[in-house]
Amino acid sequence: MTNVVIASNDPLAQSLQAFLINQQGFVAGPPLDPLGNGNQLWIVAHDSELGDGSAFLSNLLQNTDFPMEVAFEVVLIVCSAASLDFGSELLTPAERIANTLGRNVIASSTDVYGQWGPNGLVFQGNFVTVTPNTDLTSLFDQLTLD
Repeated sequence: MTNVVIASNDPLAQSLQAFLINQQGFVAGPPLDPLGNGNQLWIVAHDSELGDGSAFLSNLLQNTDFPMEVAFEVVLIVCSAASLDFGSELLTPAERIANTLGRNVIASSTDVYGQWGPNGLVFQGNFVTVTPNTDLTSLFDQLTLD
């Protein structure tokens, strides 16, 4: 079993997908069959192609046998935007993907900057783990001021 990467048509997303496949041993998805427990599904897309994530998820789930029994994590890299920017229905793309796939999603609350090449890959950004069925806006109710 191995990690899987899905990329949009954006040239930068395609470049990262090629690097992950050729240098890191990832497999192009879909399908998601190569995913095993503890593996990662990387979703790499330009924000204009990903949008709020609805169309991507609909297409993925209609055309893929989704491995619900496999415990894997999702890494969401959104080019040109933070993946925690609100979309429709007060859900971010990261929340929508976490909720729909029932998986933790590692996403960035800031713009992501990345470099990859012969020496490896490095990403800069403020990354957080978004768990399924948690509403980030409801967390404000839990805040207290000292």
